[in-house]
Amino acid sequence: MSQTITVASAGIEESVWLIEINPDPQGVGDPRPSQLFMPSGGPMSAVNSLGDTITSVATIVASDRGWIEEPGDTGAQSVYPPRMLEPPVVERFIPVYPSDGRRAQIDAGELRFTNVDGALDSIAGEWAVAGRRVKLIRAPHRRPRHAARSTWVEVASLRASEAFEGTDTLRMPLRSAAADLQVVANNLYAGTGGTEGSTEAEGIAKPRVFGFVRNMQPTLIDAANRIYQIHNGAVHEIVAVRDLGVDLIFHADAGSYASLLLENPGTGKYASNKSGGFIKLHADPVFLTVDVRGSTDGGYASTASLAAAQILRVTGAVTSASSGAFSAWPSNEVGLVVREGTAEDALNRLAAGLGSAWWGPDSLGNFEGNVIYDPQTATSTIVIEPYMQLSAPEETSGSLPPWWRIRVAYQEVDAVQEGGDISESIDPATRDYYGRKRRVAIATDLDVKVRYPLALDGPEFPGVLESKTAASTIAQNLLAIYKVPRRTWAARIGPRAGGINWWSVPIGSTVTLKWPGIPTLKSGKKLLVRGISARGDAAELELWG
Repeated sequence: MSQTITVASAGIEESVWLIEINPDPQGVGDPRPSQLFMPSGGPMSAVNSLGDTITSVATIVASDRGWIEEPGDTGAQSVYPPRMLEPPVVERFIPVYPSDGRRAQIDAGELRFTNVDGALDSIAGEWAVAGRRVKLIRAPHRRPRHAARSTWVEVASLRASEAFEGTDTLRMPLRSAAADLQVVANNLYAGTGGTEGSTEAEGIAKPRVFGFVRNMQPTLIDAANRIYQIHNGAVHEIVAVRDLGVDLIFHADAGSYASLLLENPGTGKYASNKSGGFIKLHADPVFLTVDVRGSTDGGYASTASLAAAQILRVTGAVTSASSGAFSAWPSNEVGLVVREGTAEDALNRLAAGLGSAWWGPDSLGNFEGNVIYDPQTATSTIVIEPYMQLSAPEETSGSLPPWWRIRVAYQEVDAVQEGGDISESIDPATRDYYGRKRRVAIATDLDVKVRYPLALDGPEFPGVLESKTAASTIAQNLLAIYKVPRRTWAARIGPRAGGINWWSVPIGSTVTLKWPGIPTLKSGKKLLVRGISARGDAAELELWG
């Protein structure tokens, strides 16, 4: 068990805030900044001068108090002139209820530079800096010798949106550095034949399957040859192929699409090209469905964490996405079909099916996934004492009434078969199975309705889980979290408050909040960090539990 630590009352120095606006939108250019904001007086006068002149060097650097690299530091001298009027606001919030959506949000304010001499006019305008990476760095403010680079902490990686001119200032709105996931999750068929489909398929989204999907309806791409696509890429296993619910017999697997065209499966049979995600039938089906274990892009995406990493990669938005960033998600087998919609839509559907799961960018622009848990059962590693707070904590709105029932769906079928869509020869139990969209695990506590008259019947979570046991476990865990009345508190943490740094408090972690004048907080209450809103060293924490 982790040891509870009360943060010491001293130890954090005054700060100097620096920014680097990288010329490369991906932020992988030369990390050593050039003096685009260099004052004309040269390096040694930089920290006192506002008379900067714009040069052709693309990297932009500045600070609020001024910083200069001292002799003997990590390299050639660099200067961060004091053009920044104040650090920007950085806010990050995670959803704690399903109604909040599943994506964590990070918002930033704007950088404001002094421009009384008009030297920054040349970077004003929407496209001059739009999309560039902006590093927000904190360093100790030391005199007379400036702090070494080794003391720097990068607290946020953001992007510049644009730059606006004023009479004596320049404003640069910021946004998250995370990739924009409002991109289509799948490529579209070009309708040019072959793997791009016939003209009838033009403009239709290619299907993608993650994990084990039951009763999936493939896409017809070549009617003349009766070829259908299950997944845009290699699949792990084609478990079953059925027409009207009747199993077709496996004929052979072709190594390529061209080889599949040459296959001639007999009556009641099908051939496959697993490496491309295609099947070929002997005759036109009436109602074709497939059970399939899908994407193998870097390995079979059986779990939610593997599927999330692949969704990010296959859209091209985040080429280096790793499943490790989502390792806190349940490790059970899932099933998800993605056709229309964006990468963000797909990740939201995946997380929603896991109950309390959330995902989104951290302050440095990296994607991660985690889950909401009961803070009372967690270990608190930070105690926020009264002397660390600027004022008494305030209780705020934002908590829902308790829930007395939770439902978590599992084994959701892609296509429901009823009436003439399924053969009369199929046994009643199987007909009933494919006639329902999903199965549901339920967790109930009727005593909650008695104790809390305003208690709610909780939502039904979507069915991405394969296992009934996994769905039941998640339902019970969710009920334990949400059947308890929850409260939300705002705690304002001052600069240098007990050595606590807001950027080192993980969002979604548990802290202990104390305040002697509030009975609930008098002895300390463990709360989940739901949100952080910060400027400079000061921050307001939104705490839930």
